Amino acid sequence: MIELDIDEGDGIEVVSPHGRSWVWTRKQAGLPVRGRVDVAGRTFEVDGALGFVDESAGYHSRHTAWRWSAGIGVAEDGRAVAWNLVDGVHDGDASERTVWLDGSPEEVPAQAFAGDLSRVGDLEFREWSARRSSKNYLVMRNRYRQPFGEFSGTLPGGIALAEGYGVMEEHDVLW
Repeated sequence: MIELDIDEGDGIEVVSPHGRSWVWTRKQAGLPVRGRVDVAGRTFEVDGALGFVDESAGYHSRHTAWRWSAGIGVAEDGRAVAWNLVDGVHDGDASERTVWLDGSPEEVPAQAFAGDLSRVGDLEFREWSARRSSKNYLVMRNRYRQPFGEFSGTLPGGIALAEGYGVMEEHDVLW
């Protein structure tokens, strides 16, 4: 059983066109998390950890593809940091690309993703494990990979990471 309380706020919110329709997202990062996790007869208390809330909805184009990275960490100067970087959705003037410093969001420019998801911008990524799916039903197909792991390097804006943890994602679907 997992029971977590997250101190949610307003977050950053973006609505943008996607093909002939619209998509929406709201991201919140660096949020205090409390609660407990029961696994195999053991209970783990969670108190003081920082979390990330990602909500998205909309009517995506028949062919949709994006790359995404989200994470939480600590800058070398001790500030709490979090990030949400994406390419392929919400790419207009008002994007969801954001870096949070001590909870304060700042929109950042687009960052290049490595084809193997080992890097985004000046952040290097080391994979621990991954969720993945690849199906082809002719009229519908997906190719999805979401590795979890650790980050090192520099966030947009020149913020050097002391430590960082999170996800990368490659999503390509025809529905």
